Amino acid sequence: MNLDDLWIGDKVFLKSKEENGLYEGRADANQVWVKFNNEKLKVPIADLAPAKYKKHEQKKVEIEVHTDDDYDPKEKANFNSTIDLHMHILAPERKPNPYIPVIEFQKQQCRNFIEKAINLNIDRVEIIHGKGEGKLKDAIKLLLMDFSEVNLVNEISDGGALEIWFKGGWKK
Repeated sequence: MNLDDLWIGDKVFLKSKEENGLYEGRADANQVWVKFNNEKLKVPIADLAPAKYKKHEQKKVEIEVHTDDDYDPKEKANFNSTIDLHMHILAPERKPNPYIPVIEFQKQQCRNFIEKAINLNIDRVEIIHGKGEGKLKDAIKLLLMDFSEVNLVNEISDGGALEIWFKGGWKK
């Protein structure tokens, strides 16, 4: 199990207990803290697996998707052409949600941002993904391949952000 994908409060499956618990963070190089039945346990990382959900626990989560009709062209003047995908900036109120992994949430917010920029005919945007291990940057670069309107992608801010030029915008 990759601990980098977990946030404190995420559900994890304890193999030894055959039940879900809540991830509470690393204890040391080989162990983590897991809350199980209101008790904080120190367990080996090898004892963790992705959470298992019973059918009644699974919830369908709707992710907001925008269409062309959602945007008023007058918004262009007020559009912020930079998005910061760091969670404490993007959604400081968001609690960890075991049904939507953090990176999926960040990618969806980025997708919404790009769609809005395209619909408003914005020439260029910046996406701040941070340096870290590069997982989010790679995911965003892959996401950008979905948009035929993307003409040019430059790494900026020492590799912590991407500058995106849309077709037509880079010529100005």
